[in-house]
Amino acid sequence: MTPTSGRALATRLRITFLDNAIEELEREAQAQLATAPGDPIAQAYLARALYKEGRFQEARRILVDADPEDVEVLTARGDFHDYVGEAREAELAFQAALEREPRHVDALLGLAAVHLTRNEANQADALAAKASGLVDADDACQRGRLRVLQGGVAGLRAARGGFFDKLRWGPGVLHAFEQARALCPNSPYPRFALGRFYREAPGALGGSWARAAAEFRAAEELDPYYHPALLALVEALEACGEANEARAEREAYRQRFRDLPAAMAIIPG
Repeated sequence: MTPTSGRALATRLRITFLDNAIEELEREAQAQLATAPGDPIAQAYLARALYKEGRFQEARRILVDADPEDVEVLTARGDFHDYVGEAREAELAFQAALEREPRHVDALLGLAAVHLTRNEANQADALAAKASGLVDADDACQRGRLRVLQGGVAGLRAARGGFFDKLRWGPGVLHAFEQARALCPNSPYPRFALGRFYREAPGALGGSWARAAAEFRAAEELDPYYHPALLALVEALEACGEANEARAEREAYRQRFRDLPAAMAIIPG
């Protein structure tokens, strides 16, 4: 098999990754490495496939051994650290990638997501705005990721404004998340964002713990190792009075993330 050239390979593997086709992603990355050992793009996406399968230490080793100057490797490191709850390390990796390639869309979106997690709306908004001018109009998954960020920024600002701002901005936030779900139906991130919306929105906007739990469950089914979704599902089930199911999900969380100190530190009870 002939190895694929850099840009074409990165595009193909990125689309496979964002579409959540993880087994296919692992096969394609392994095939590329069989013909081009040490290919940093293939290493970056193989690591992504492995951590999505819960093989966290294998993913970490690959990223440690890969070229530390390669932008795709640095962005993958950021994605990995963000995925396992290591926010500061994620921020540094994305910043390093952007120092080398300031217009790298996935690094911009990744760093924006880190800021959004910290409730830093202005920083997240500035990065998302920069990325919006660079996103490929034909790349539905990347557009969906952008819409999640844009909706998240608007939702954060609405939450700070109180009840009436939620009523004013809520429909636009919900529309952004629903658009993201339509653009990338196989991604857990729009479902998680919708779950957070229903958890926090007033009843007049359809907010309820039951609807939140349904979206968190959908996110977990799409990505069983996306720990924020599983953690949020535990909270939602408890709020719905489903104590036994919440207990089972909490135990599943402990089993899946027992090797991740950052994730284990935040599981309640």
